[in-house]
Amino acid sequence: MTNSTKQKIECSTTDISGSIKRKDEYYIQFSYFSRDVEIFFQKLLSRTLASYDIIYLKGALVTILKELITNATKANIKRLYFNEKGLDINLKTDYITGMDDFKEKCLYEEAPILEKLEKSNYRVRLLFSPNGDKLSIKVINNIRIVPEEIKKIEARISKAYKYDDITDAFNDVLDDSEGAGLGLIMAMLIFKNSGFAKEDFSINSSKNQTICTINISNTGRTIMARDIAKEIIEDIEYLPSFPENITRLTELCDTPDATIVEISDYVKKDPSLATSILKQANSVGYLTSNKAITIEESIMKIGLAGIKALAIAASISRIINQRYSQYRELWETSYKKAFYAYQIAIQLKDRKLSEKAYLASLISKVGEIALLSAKQVSVERINKIAGIKNITHTDLLEEITLGISHPTLSSMITEKWNFDNELTLSIKFYLRPHMAPPEVQELVYIIYVAHVLTELEDRKIRYQSLDFDVLKFFNLETEAEFNKLHSILQQAYTANT
Repeated sequence: MTNSTKQKIECSTTDISGSIKRKDEYYIQFSYFSRDVEIFFQKLLSRTLASYDIIYLKGALVTILKELITNATKANIKRLYFNEKGLDINLKTDYITGMDDFKEKCLYEEAPILEKLEKSNYRVRLLFSPNGDKLSIKVINNIRIVPEEIKKIEARISKAYKYDDITDAFNDVLDDSEGAGLGLIMAMLIFKNSGFAKEDFSINSSKNQTICTINISNTGRTIMARDIAKEIIEDIEYLPSFPENITRLTELCDTPDATIVEISDYVKKDPSLATSILKQANSVGYLTSNKAITIEESIMKIGLAGIKALAIAASISRIINQRYSQYRELWETSYKKAFYAYQIAIQLKDRKLSEKAYLASLISKVGEIALLSAKQVSVERINKIAGIKNITHTDLLEEITLGISHPTLSSMITEKWNFDNELTLSIKFYLRPHMAPPEVQELVYIIYVAHVLTELEDRKIRYQSLDFDVLKFFNLETEAEFNKLHSILQQAYTANT
C-alpha cells in the first residue's frame, strides 16, 4: 500500500542515532505505507540491525515487516471504509457486504480513502524494543481486529511453517478477497528459512490495538554466524597463508630507516612480484599521473605506503587468479571501488589515508569470494551449525550468513594474513559505518561511499537508503550533490580505463 503524496511521519525521538546506540526503545508512526515511510523504515531497520551485528537478517525482516505493515494499514482502511458505509465489521453479514467491493475501491495507489485515512485517528506504529541482547520489532495498529481475521492470519502462519517451498502454497486454496494471504505466507516462508522459529512471531489483539511481534535473540545468532565464518575459513583448503616475501616487504616499508634502493632491490629479487607491482601501479584502479616504468619510479611516485599497498594488492590478485578465477569479475569490480575510495581520500588531501582506503576497498570483498568458493562439505556443516535444512546454493548461503560474514570473513582473513589492526577494523565495519570505532571512522566512511557508488551502478541500492551520518560527513545531504560526486568519479575512472 503506497502513495506518492507526502505524509507526516511521527518519530518518538529527535536523536535516532543516540537512541540506537544507547539501545533505547523508539518508534515511528504513520497512517499508510508510502514511499517516504518505506525509505525511513529501511534506514532505521538497517541501523538497528547493524547495532546488533545482525544486518544479514535485513532482507528477511524487510519482507515480513512490509507485509505486516501493509496488512495493518489494510485493517485500518477497512474500519474507515466500513464506518463510511454504516456497516458493523463485527457482524458477519455486514462483513460480507463490505468486503464485496473493498479491494476494488480501496486497495490501489492514490485511492481517495488514503487522504481520509491520514485525517483520521487510525495509525500504524513500528516499534523497536531493545532488551539486552534481544530485540523485539513490533507492528502496532490502534484497532482490534476481529477474531475471524486473527484466525486467518494464524492459519496462514501455520501453513507457512508446514510448507517446504512456495509451490506448496500455490497448490492451496487461499482467500484473496483482500489481496492478502499468499503474500503473508511467502513472507513467513522467508522468515522461517532465515532461521526464525514459529515462536519468534506472535500476534495479539486487545480492545484498542493489535500487535504483531518479531523477537530476535542476538547472542545465539552472533555465535552461530561467527561459527559459520570460522567454519568457512577452516574448511576452504585453498585459502593460503599470506606470502612471506610480501610480509617481509611490508615490514621493510614500515621500517623508518629503510631506503628506496633497499626496498627496490628486495622487490627485484622476485620478478613475478616486480611485474605484479608495476601492473598494479599502472592499473585503472590506482591513479598515478604518469605510467611507472621501473620499481624505483613507482616508489618515488607513490611512496612507501603506496608500494606496501600495491604489493599486498598484487599478491591478493595473484591468489584470486590462481584459486578463485571463476570470481575474477567480482574482483574486477573491487578495482573500481578501490579507485573511487582512493579519489575520495585524495579530495580530503590525505595521501596516507588514500593508500589505506584503496587497499581496504580492494580487499573488502575477499570474504565474499571465499564464501562463494566454499565446498559442498562446508555447506553441509553450515546447515548443521545454522540448524536450517536445505541450504544448497550460494544465494541462500549469502542470505543467511553473508550480511555478517562478508565483512567479518574479510576481516578474519586479513587477521589470518597478519594485516594491521586499522585495515582489519575498517573492513569489518564498512557496511555499518555508524558503528565504526573513532580511530577508523573516516576510513570506514570513505570505503562505505565507494561501496555504495558501485552498488548504485548495479541498481542494488538507492540514495534514499544511504547512511545519513556518512552523507552529512561528506556534505552530500541531497541526491543532486551525491550524483555530482558520482559523475565526477565515473568520468575520472573512464578516463583512466
